[in-house]
Amino acid sequence: MAKVNISLVGGQTYPVYLGIAESKPDKVILIHSEKSKEEAERIAKETNLPTEYKPFDTVDVAKVFAQARNIAKLLSADDQYVINITSGTKVWTIVFYEVFKGLENVEFIYI
Repeated sequence: MAKVNISLVGGQTYPVYLGIAESKPDKVILIHSEKSKEEAERIAKETNLPTEYKPFDTVDVAKVFAQARNIAKLLSADDQYVINITSGTKVWTIVFYEVFKGLENVEFIYI
């Protein structure tokens, strides 16, 4: 059973670092925009954990829902997921909560 941290990356990266440090994951998935891609890459380099990058639209709600649902479909029932909704866009926060709230192996953190 792996522990996976899924973090929404925006302009404020410190809450992302804290969420990763606190959750002690085996793997990290960073949700980022074109604008926050550099921050995501810096986080991955500094945390030195296996990392996946997921570029997301920032404002198109339907597109963000589709992208989040695609991630939800790939989650393993055997793994544990911690979703850090602190950073990123408000649209991402709302959508990620809506898509993942009913899953037993998902926990949300807000720092």
